[in-house]
Amino acid sequence: MQVVNPVFVVVSDDHSWCHRVLEGGDVVVAGSQKDPVNDIALLSLGDHNVISYGTFSFMGATLARGDVAHPMNNNDKYSHFNCVDNPAIRPINRDADDSGGV
Repeated sequence: MQVVNPVFVVVSDDHSWCHRVLEGGDVVVAGSQKDPVNDIALLSLGDHNVISYGTFSFMGATLARGDVAHPMNNNDKYSHFNCVDNPAIRPINRDADDSGGV
C-alpha cells in the first residue's frame, strides 16, 4: 500500500530525544508524556502504525485501523506479536534485503 504525503506522529516517553533525532518536515512529536490515556488515544487514531517492541505501542496500534509494522525480533520478551493472526500486522527487518521484511 502506498500512502501519499504521509505525516508521522511520534508518541514517546522521551520527547527530547525524539525532537532532536526524529522531528522533521513529515514527522511530528506529539503525546502528553504525562498522561498515558491521551497517548494511547492518539495512537488509536492512526491510519497505519509503525511500532516499537513495547506493549503500549502494540495496544495503541491494535485499537487503530490500517496496517501495523513492527520490528522483527527473536526475543521471547516481545512475543506478544505471535498471539495475533492478522495480515495487517507486518514484521519489518532493517537488515533485510528487498526479498525480506516489509
